Amino acid sequence: MSLSKEQVNELLKPIDPARVGKDGKGFAYVEAWDVRRTMNKIFGFAEWSENITDMNMIYENPSVGGAKPRWSVAYRARCEITVNGVIYAEWASGDATNQPSRSEAHDMAIKTAESQAFKRAAMNLGDQFGLGLYNAGSTDASLGDVVDREHADDGRVPDFIELLKGASTKIEIDGIAEQIRAADLGSASKRELITVYNTVLEKVHGS
Repeated sequence: MSLSKEQVNELLKPIDPARVGKDGKGFAYVEAWDVRRTMNKIFGFAEWSENITDMNMIYENPSVGGAKPRWSVAYRARCEITVNGVIYAEWASGDATNQPSRSEAHDMAIKTAESQAFKRAAMNLGDQFGLGLYNAGSTDASLGDVVDREHADDGRVPDFIELLKGASTKIEIDGIAEQIRAADLGSASKRELITVYNTVLEKVHGS
């Protein structure tokens, strides 16, 4: 089963800046819980899955010289996300540094590795999962559209053109432009309508 038009439209939207945080180095990121929330929102409960296929310890280093040892641990994880029968997979590492509890150090490092791998795998699904943030932290839509995707309102382009050419005031033009913005149109249709819009607007301003 393919994704619905509504799902694709959601995936093509730019990410809400309110969902984006900054780490200590100033890099933009999305929280793992928010990624899970968005997966449920767009794809639905029980319509996607996550599977950690590998979890390998990189190192376990006890500190020396103190009354009690402290622990630094790192793990590397591989996460697979399945959506609509398609698998997206990524690796990531996570660590826990200078922890007083050996077990908690391992637990923290494992959770961090899993969380990072999960977020990287989800990122393949686009801007709602942080893809555009890799472009210097941008929250703008990075994809734009999907090639050959059917758009429900492409057939309305001639009607929109006729409405624009029949408009005699900027208020009328702006009202038609609002209808066009709300329509489901492909990139070629949008370019054609923008050209007509600019021509009609220039004509009305010159009259």
